[in-house]
Amino acid sequence: SKFSDAPPPGTVLGGATSLLAAQGLQPLQLDLDMANAAAAAIGTTADKLNSQQIQFLMLKQQQRTAEQAAAAVNPMATNSRALLMKKQVEVYVGNLPPGPPPVSPDALKDFLGQLMKALPDYQAKYGMADPIRSVNIGSTGAFAFVETVDENVVLTMLKFQNVAIGGQKLVFGRPAGAIGYAPNHRDPRPTDAAAPGMDVSVLQQAGILPEP
Repeated sequence: SKFSDAPPPGTVLGGATSLLAAQGLQPLQLDLDMANAAAAAIGTTADKLNSQQIQFLMLKQQQRTAEQAAAAVNPMATNSRALLMKKQVEVYVGNLPPGPPPVSPDALKDFLGQLMKALPDYQAKYGMADPIRSVNIGSTGAFAFVETVDENVVLTMLKFQNVAIGGQKLVFGRPAGAIGYAPNHRDPRPTDAAAPGMDVSVLQQAGILPEP
């Protein structure tokens, strides 16, 4: 017929048209088939992307839930760590003279600060900076908690065992909850130069601290 699918005999076709004719396909048919195949491929890719996005969103939600749970716990953990760190730089000072008048926080701070500043090791590392941040006298007035600048000062103050103030020998120890705490603060503490902390021999030689 006039609109036969096959080309007339002797007709030379070139390029894509020749290839299409050889396969018995019209250009329009191939274009539609290719479009359908491409659409199917795009649909499959879209499905894969949607699945990956859903998994990603689920993971993000799980992560967000875990972070929220951790945030609910972290304040307690943070407070516990802060309390432990504070206790690590505190010293218990017991057997304070009862007075009258009782030992004031400023008086105890000045007394212990002068002992620390007399040490060559302290001067070499800290200069004449104050080694004590605060002093809290207990309700009975017989003991105090002294917050120092670091644990090295704490270890050194433990060597001040039996130093006298107001005619009474003071007792030094770690506060409850600190690493190294001993329930009985009257347990003997190391006072020799080889013990942890700074060398206090200058105070021993001056008769301020008892010899080890």
